[in-house]
Amino acid sequence: MRKTLIIVLVLIVAIVVLYMIFGGRKPAIVVLPASYDFGEIVQGKGKVSTDFTVKNIGSAPLKFNRVSTSCGCTTAEIDKTDLAPGAGKRMKVVFDPLVHIDQFGPIVRVVYLQTNDPETPELEVAISAKVIK
Repeated sequence: MRKTLIIVLVLIVAIVVLYMIFGGRKPAIVVLPASYDFGEIVQGKGKVSTDFTVKNIGSAPLKFNRVSTSCGCTTAEIDKTDLAPGAGKRMKVVFDPLVHIDQFGPIVRVVYLQTNDPETPELEVAISAKVIK
């Protein structure tokens, strides 16, 4: 009986240690700020841009599968190489109000970051503005 108990305890400890070494490591993405409002922008002045910081707060490398936007008037520029645990990198987002020459008023555009983060496989980052003539 005592021998069986020791074997069971050793197996439990081994499973916990193996999980901590191999199973518990995963990436986790966060973007700061979470969104950005340009406020009022004059359409005739052209493009506006802002920078975000993309961070990996997880314990395994973060891989970028795809970066896209909700509209051709918005671009997102980021180095898509793997992001080490604890590291961060800059993402530049540019909005061009001249793409939709007849669109004025409030707008919202979204950047989609698809990664290997198992909790957030696709993170949405919104930008907004009020386009004026």
